[in-house]
Amino acid sequence: LDLVDGDNVLVKQNNGNAILSVRLDNHVAFGCVRVAAAHEDTIGLGDLMGDITVEKLTAQQFQAYEKQAMEVQA
Repeated sequence: LDLVDGDNVLVKQNNGNAILSVRLDNHVAFGCVRVAAAHEDTIGLGDLMGDITVEKLTAQQFQAYEKQAMEVQA
């Protein structure tokens, strides 16, 4: 995905999703991701371990998701 520190990604698992910021970590195996559990940003995701989908977001996509989230909170 050509991800670098600070990129925003859409993470999907089961029926949930989360917008997260990328932090590269050489301790995580190549082709794998680590997503923190029990965090307010990831609470909507599914199982603690399992398959997920990661999609790199453009700046425009990220802004659209943020706007949508703010409208839902209002």
